[in-house]
Amino acid sequence: MNGKRTKEYIKKLCADKGIPYLDVRLCKGYEEIFSYGQANGAQPTGQERLYLFSATKPMTVVCAMRLIEEGKLSLDDLVESYLPAYKDAFVLDERGNAVPVKTKMTVRHLLTMSAGLSYNLQMEPVKKLLQETGGKPTTEQAVSAFVKTPLLFEPGARFEY
Repeated sequence: MNGKRTKEYIKKLCADKGIPYLDVRLCKGYEEIFSYGQANGAQPTGQERLYLFSATKPMTVVCAMRLIEEGKLSLDDLVESYLPAYKDAFVLDERGNAVPVKTKMTVRHLLTMSAGLSYNLQMEPVKKLLQETGGKPTTEQAVSAFVKTPLLFEPGARFEY
């Protein structure tokens, strides 16, 4: 597959719609059958920094569902079995005191946005970590910082996006 028409369409999208960068990869099974990147105004180098924001959620869920299909992951697995720091997850009671969660966080809670996690990067442990690492913490460092902050609510109690 040379994808000439697809490449032309991608170029046109970038030019006409002002899309700064578009990278398209198609796979059949595990084999990549088409790949093309286009940057608006410059030839892509493959070293561009791409900010995916919420686009990571569907990708993560697809990966998780594949693992579930293969029997390597369960929706009811405890998060702490993969990220031990979450064994110490806590919420704040009505007086602002830290109390351990009553409901352990599961993979299902993570995938349904009902784990109680916060996106607030201004919480002191997270803010400090970002400063110390120049904004590039490892996953382990990020988890350790986030678990030092309270969950917004008991896992499973509600939805938060």
